[in-house]
Amino acid sequence: SGDILFSTLEKYHGTRMWGRFLDAGTGLHSIKWIQSLIPSCTSWTAVTADQGMCTQIQRDVDIMSRIRQTDSVILGNWMDDNFCSQLGVFDTILADYLIGAVDGFSPYEQDTIICRMKNHLSPNGRLYFIGMNPIPDEPAEPGSIVSEVRRARDSCILLAGHRPYREFPLTWVKRHMEKAQFNVVGSKNFTILHSETSIIRQIRVGQSKLSLIPFNPLKSGMEKYLHDLERRVKDMIRRNNGKIALSFDYVIAAEHANLSVPGQDFSPHFFSGGPECLLYGSTGPASVSSSGPVLLDGGDQPILAGDQLMQQQLLQQMQQQQQQQLYFQQQYDLQRQQQLMQQQQLLQQHPQYFSPQQSFPGHSQMMMSPQQMLTPSLSPSQPQQGHPSDQLHSSSSSHDQDLPASSNESTSNGGP
Repeated sequence: SGDILFSTLEKYHGTRMWGRFLDAGTGLHSIKWIQSLIPSCTSWTAVTADQGMCTQIQRDVDIMSRIRQTDSVILGNWMDDNFCSQLGVFDTILADYLIGAVDGFSPYEQDTIICRMKNHLSPNGRLYFIGMNPIPDEPAEPGSIVSEVRRARDSCILLAGHRPYREFPLTWVKRHMEKAQFNVVGSKNFTILHSETSIIRQIRVGQSKLSLIPFNPLKSGMEKYLHDLERRVKDMIRRNNGKIALSFDYVIAAEHANLSVPGQDFSPHFFSGGPECLLYGSTGPASVSSSGPVLLDGGDQPILAGDQLMQQQLLQQMQQQQQQQLYFQQQYDLQRQQQLMQQQQLLQQHPQYFSPQQSFPGHSQMMMSPQQMLTPSLSPSQPQQGHPSDQLHSSSSSHDQDLPASSNESTSNGGP
């Protein structure tokens, strides 16, 4: 894909089908990457709470020319219950800088959104996170100039009466994913290299808010400050060979924790109940009967299950997993059936809106044509500062940066 973050997700995904794909916080870059996954991606749904982003997508000829009848773009908010009830179930969910952007639309609800996304992930589905570890408040030089630019940008946004994005650290995301019963199966970090272009872009964001500051002396002072800050950025970049390393982007791969068996390469196995069943681990199946040892989860040490009570507890856990699997499958089948019925009804009621080259929506808010969009269920009350990739995300792995692919890469939790 040409993007180190998305390339990492592709490596994590391996030969699995992408299937029904949900872009939970979409942007131009992520949609174009998803379109490159066809035909393994059988359909995609892109969600945004930003009307401006919808307009940009509508005007992008490359995206619009490749939209299939099964693809749709939806304007909605993750905290809208009615919106979520019509969303459906997906095999793959991408949260591309979503957590950082949430503060601009639904502040203080980041942990809730993680739980809500879980409700839309199929039993064997995969959730992918892309995020940015926050810029430190007081880093040493030369990183201090990057931190100062962030503070100046956010100050302008706040003085204009808007909300800035708020990035969350990798540890926070992992902790809340575990609380939401996700199993993190892979994670990697990519050092961010900030260029002159990417840093000054953030100053431009601040300057774009000056006209909204009502107090003229303050507006004039901020204008002079940003001008001086740009001069100092150029000087600092020049003295550091064109790049400043600070913070990192991260990618996370996760699955339903209560449905997967650790020790498998992203392929959860479900157990059959009864007096004898098979448990699959990295060393193969192990028979479980009323007595004797049992090897769980492909671990190196066997778990002795000769005790009757322990055996009963083991079988109860297996039965619970069976019930959970059946529940998820029933929910998926029901929602998929409802989605198909809605598509048929919309096509019958509004045939003039659809053509083979346009989006075929299966929800209540959709992109019907490059010129027409239905009223959103919940739109933001204020303009935002752009997609999260407009922030200080300028590593070799960042979305809209022209940096070498040789920036530092480190791996956490191993990864596949």
